[in-house]
Amino acid sequence: MTESENDQWLKQYEEATKQQINLLLRRTNLPLHSFILDCGAGEGKQVAYFRSLGYTNTFGLDIDPAMLESAIHQGSSTQSSFIEADFFDLPFANSVDLMTMFSTGFSLNSGVDPKNFEELIFSCNSAIKPGGYLLATLFDFDRISHHPDYSRVDRQGDVYAIYFHDSEPYGFRIINNAINEEVIVNLFDSKKDYEFGRHNFLSTNDQLDLFNKFGFDLVTQWDETSSDMAQFCYQNAKMPTNMTLFKKTS
Repeated sequence: MTESENDQWLKQYEEATKQQINLLLRRTNLPLHSFILDCGAGEGKQVAYFRSLGYTNTFGLDIDPAMLESAIHQGSSTQSSFIEADFFDLPFANSVDLMTMFSTGFSLNSGVDPKNFEELIFSCNSAIKPGGYLLATLFDFDRISHHPDYSRVDRQGDVYAIYFHDSEPYGFRIINNAINEEVIVNLFDSKKDYEFGRHNFLSTNDQLDLFNKFGFDLVTQWDETSSDMAQFCYQNAKMPTNMTLFKKTS
């Protein structure tokens, strides 16, 4: 990717997140004093946009100190606006009005162990106050066969097997967004299964059931037809995506 292409990519991502924030704020009608936590804040663009709208009690959380340093250096917000912490060990208890995860956290369902998926939901539930909201990026594997990059998708239990137009092997795709690499793993190659681990793909209903199990009710979902962020994920991660809004009920 050239520097100009990267700049265009970043601009597209930033505009997509702004549109998604506008959608969720219209749906939730959060007051300006709400405590908002953006997990996986990266360079802090979402934090800066929330604050520009008057939500000054917005903070960004990221496990990577280099990303947070970059956010401060770029002037996205002040140092006090960011927290270095892990998704699985959030330093809050029943206090967050809105937690957002743009293309991070739950979108790692592309290769995350379902046990970790449950732990992440539990961690979010612990931090969000009753009646608070969670915006999660969820890959929709039920619709993956509709994507033009794939010629065929089969399912064996919790494992999705994908045929690609440009390769014969019967396997599935693991996407590493950080370095934009693809790894094709043959489902019937025990050595590779051992090397890369067993990657289970939760269906949309399985995902929603887990959120409900841990006290979250579905409010609404935006797919690539209604959300620029979902469209961005569809184009760049090659995954049908639902930007999903939950409300904590218990």
